[in-house]
Amino acid sequence: MSHESRLFLFLLGAAACGDATPTAPREGPTEPGAIRVEIVTLGSALDPDGYTVVLDSSGPRSLGIHDSLTLNDLSEGPHSVRLGDLASTCEINGSNPYRVTVDAGQLTLVPFQVICQPPGELVVTISTSGTSADSDGYRLTLSRTQDVVVELPSNGSVAVPDLAPGLWAVEVTEVASQCLLIGPSQVRVDSAASSALRIDVHCTTPSTLGRIRVTVSTTAILATLPSSYRLLLDGNPVDTIPSNGAVTLTDVPAGIHRVHLDVLPGYCGAWFFSPPLSQDVVVTAGSSVAVRFSVLCLG
Repeated sequence: MSHESRLFLFLLGAAACGDATPTAPREGPTEPGAIRVEIVTLGSALDPDGYTVVLDSSGPRSLGIHDSLTLNDLSEGPHSVRLGDLASTCEINGSNPYRVTVDAGQLTLVPFQVICQPPGELVVTISTSGTSADSDGYRLTLSRTQDVVVELPSNGSVAVPDLAPGLWAVEVTEVASQCLLIGPSQVRVDSAASSALRIDVHCTTPSTLGRIRVTVSTTAILATLPSSYRLLLDGNPVDTIPSNGAVTLTDVPAGIHRVHLDVLPGYCGAWFFSPPLSQDVVVTAGSSVAVRFSVLCLG
């Protein structure tokens, strides 16, 4: 073989090697992870039948009050672990459900600390006063991990037993509209003791009177602007009102009334396409109704 032939074969082999593309190695299947649930229970009023653990949406598994459980073959990523079937005297110190991220091939710890204490009693004392008392009583809702609903008399005391120790939200409903409720929004219940909650309600006679707010605007064209007009209610003079101003008629009995604006001098009258100078209004007890007049004075 000549020198030129050997050189040609050498260059051909080098070009072939340069065009070769390396193949990436294939990844194997992800190794599953695991969660280890550990339960520690503190206190004196222990839950004798233990608890249940639910992983994501799977079925419950039982655990004792001092116990552990390993959940294997879990996919990589976020998971949720919930502890359930706690006695009414027990609560979890921390998050429930416990949210955790599982890494491939790793064991992740999920600890639960449960505190169990003897229940307490709450004595609710309620007093209603005023001229128009609410006689049919009230409804008390105590809220914590669950709601406790208690029917209350208008006056007296009610004992609510077997409440879990801690802070409870307080809501009193079915209070008449003419009554004002005075009481706390929260109450603390002590373990193995009697705690107190006082609620006061003051009621007043419902109002049968309302108000009428009358507003007047006057435009004078080549005429003298009047200083005021006379205001009549149901045909009776009740007040004077500035030609550009407002007055409020108070203590008006609830019902239908006619408000009339007595406009003098004679060259003044209602604006074109504006409300007439006599208007009927409906007065509602405890509220205010508005009446507007527009007056035009032409010289």
